[in-house]
Amino acid sequence: MFRYSEGSPLGEEQVIQWLEADKAVKLATPDAAFCLAIQLQTDGKVIGYISLKFIDNLRQQASFDIVVGRSFQGQGFGTEAVNALLYFCFETIALHRVTSSFDKRDVSARRLFEKAGMRSEGEFLKDRFLNGAWVDTVWLAMLSEEYAKSRNRAPLRSPA
Repeated sequence: MFRYSEGSPLGEEQVIQWLEADKAVKLATPDAAFCLAIQLQTDGKVIGYISLKFIDNLRQQASFDIVVGRSFQGQGFGTEAVNALLYFCFETIALHRVTSSFDKRDVSARRLFEKAGMRSEGEFLKDRFLNGAWVDTVWLAMLSEEYAKSRNRAPLRSPA
């Protein structure tokens, strides 16, 4: 699960500490990522998370990351979570732009984001040192008008 990302698996005590510290974070908390669990509908088991963070002072742009447990990958859970997040970002809180990035070697991440309709904006060569090697990062984005067009809807109006 952490092959293409920074970090490592957390033990139960570490997860409890993270959840305890994170429970005070709200979507509007400055400079903090707002994390949401990805749960199975059948039994509520947490199988991953998606995080969202505003990246501009106007709160019109956000970036997100997604992590899905290895044994639950390739079953549509990531696609469902990304689509729900994009809906929330564009339909509910009317953002202008949403971005995400991934390690270039992670072909499943590329498929996930492209399936959601995000487009590549650029690639940074050897910009992160990960697991003993310099790796490339691909950035993708979607604008509100691109989201509206992909859903055959009229673009949302920008705030005045």
